Amino acid sequence: MALNVIKISRVSLVTNSVEPLVLPLTFFDLLWLKLNPIERVTFYKLTESSRDSFFSSVLPKLEQSLSLVLSHFLPLSGHLKWNPQDPKPHIVIFPKDTVSLTVVESEADFSYISSKELRLETELRPLVPELQVSSDSASILSIQITFFPNQGFSIGTIVHHVVMDGKTASKFYKAWAHICKHGNIPQDFDLPMVLDRTVINVPAGLEPKLFQLLPYLSKEKVNARNLMLPPAKENINVVRVTLELSEANIKKLKEQAKNESTWSDLLLSTFVVTYEKSSGQSLFCKEEAKKSL
Repeated sequence: MALNVIKISRVSLVTNSVEPLVLPLTFFDLLWLKLNPIERVTFYKLTESSRDSFFSSVLPKLEQSLSLVLSHFLPLSGHLKWNPQDPKPHIVIFPKDTVSLTVVESEADFSYISSKELRLETELRPLVPELQVSSDSASILSIQITFFPNQGFSIGTIVHHVVMDGKTASKFYKAWAHICKHGNIPQDFDLPMVLDRTVINVPAGLEPKLFQLLPYLSKEKVNARNLMLPPAKENINVVRVTLELSEANIKKLKEQAKNESTWSDLLLSTFVVTYEKSSGQSLFCKEEAKKSL
């Protein structure tokens, strides 16, 4: 896919703070330190938008709302740091920190790229930006907006897994969309990211044992004390397809899982039954194994 880079900008958060915020990683964060970042592409059909109207109206609104939403998700605008004197990495957020936003234009077929049909992995890869990572510092979030003239646009994000999980990612996208549409976030909007690390209490000595495993979680066997991530694999012959599950489908999956289980009070979320079905693994087998532990 040929891309024409329009601009690369830095979006800063809206804050009155003058002091940096330092957040040490918890035991639960460290588990994701050496895993590949989370990548996501969201498509927006916009056939009535010309090139001029997109860059003069839509794009500025996306940039302004992004700046506002970052103030509710402070760690996303910071950096992951691992100084030589520190036993473990930590997140540092300075008041003037920014998030990289790349804006590109493509003449590709938006309907095909955003469809539910089989698409090559290599056709979607250009829609996701790169994350800047070195041995002692790593960006946490990078964003790319790809404009398809008279067709629509996509927003591709890449986030360091150590900072954001799936639930937080969902909150971030919903909050950004709400601010972009309405200009603010209602008070009853479920936003909070827990920044108080003192609420996490793990047994002494557990974190050092986890660091002993880090060389096995990364291809860097000799020097695991760095923030470099595994290189992305070039999946030339891999295809992706979008599967849509209706409310009725989800209900059937939950009923099937309950029928296979020996637990009468089994409660299942939509995410759990969807994951189990897509991975082709039996929920019943996993439950029995869990009970034996």
